[in-house]
Amino acid sequence: MLQTKQTDFFQKQLLGLTDTSDFMQFYMQNVHLFTQHVRESYSSINERMRNGRAMVGSYRDLISYMVLWGGFLYQCYDDISQDIMNWPELALDEHRPLHLVDYACGQGSASLVMLERIKENYPQLKNIHITLVEPSPFSLERAEQLLCTKADELGIVLNIESYCHDFNRLPDDFLDSAAEKQVFHLFNNILDLYYEGQFDLIKLTRRIKALPAAHTVIAMSTKHPQSF
Repeated sequence: MLQTKQTDFFQKQLLGLTDTSDFMQFYMQNVHLFTQHVRESYSSINERMRNGRAMVGSYRDLISYMVLWGGFLYQCYDDISQDIMNWPELALDEHRPLHLVDYACGQGSASLVMLERIKENYPQLKNIHITLVEPSPFSLERAEQLLCTKADELGIVLNIESYCHDFNRLPDDFLDSAAEKQVFHLFNNILDLYYEGQFDLIKLTRRIKALPAAHTVIAMSTKHPQSF
């Protein structure tokens, strides 16, 4: 019974951390909670979670991922996006609907960064649709929670469409809602999975190309040799 109460208390504390307006503060709050509730060693977590590439299977996995890898990945995407949003060929039409598709979204770090960049550079874009693709229900729930809080903070009307699926088993119509829009495809670490042979990137690329839309693909990977 005591173990159950401690678990419930930890889960409540974790899900209570939703303010990412200062991401470093948010990250340090996660670190503090991690040190209080996770007794597993770094080497054990790293081996069990395959250096951040294994699927998150619990709330302790969720906070472990954020502390060990999530902060670094957020910072990488933050740095990349600052340069990308200044490219003139990627100028957005503020009068045309915008759609983000976040593949292997994890806890939503890439989409969190993009919402901030869009607000900074295109303040008139008030309505954004995000499609989240993530096989872990724990990560997907957390991404939805953090993104809704971020949208409220920025004054953005956000429509979230979520798919808790393996990447090779996505329904045929999962991109239909992005048709005729400006679409950012966010590949945040999904290339690592492709590099390990875990899904068919060629098939996914064909599905993207078949969709009538203005496509931009932003890919980041710490393992793949042909990415940021």
